[in-house]
Amino acid sequence: MDFDPRTHSAAAQESQANRHTINCLVFSVLPMTAIWILTLLGVFMVDKGLMTLTCLVSDVILLTPWAVCLFTGTEKNWVKYMILFCAEAALTFISTLLTYHAVLLFALPLFCASQYSKREVVIYTYVLSVCGLFISVMGGYYFGICDANMLLLSNRS
Repeated sequence: MDFDPRTHSAAAQESQANRHTINCLVFSVLPMTAIWILTLLGVFMVDKGLMTLTCLVSDVILLTPWAVCLFTGTEKNWVKYMILFCAEAALTFISTLLTYHAVLLFALPLFCASQYSKREVVIYTYVLSVCGLFISVMGGYYFGICDANMLLLSNRS
């Protein structure tokens, strides 16, 4: 098997992009945890149970790629798809429960996807973003703190 420097450099770039994206996901746990603590202290007027559920589940989802890559490494082709899926899944969960407070975050996974060399990664992430946004709008109406249901579910204090 011959050594092809173009393939090697593309694989190294993908692996580095995977590591960078994982670091971003791990780092994003910090502000989420800070917001959760401030909510528990009464700084933010959001239902404490809803915020606790949002923080715990999203932190587990966001840390999953890091844990998986500890064992598998970041070089495999499927890793980028798993990382971006977890980013979208966490964002969809956060946006479903916190609704309009988090909807602007849907651009972040697209920024992460833009660092990969294959166009299909951006398309994959875009489709996940559109699906996640739909799920969060529909689910947020019934389970989140959407203004439309303020009298029914959201006003739990």
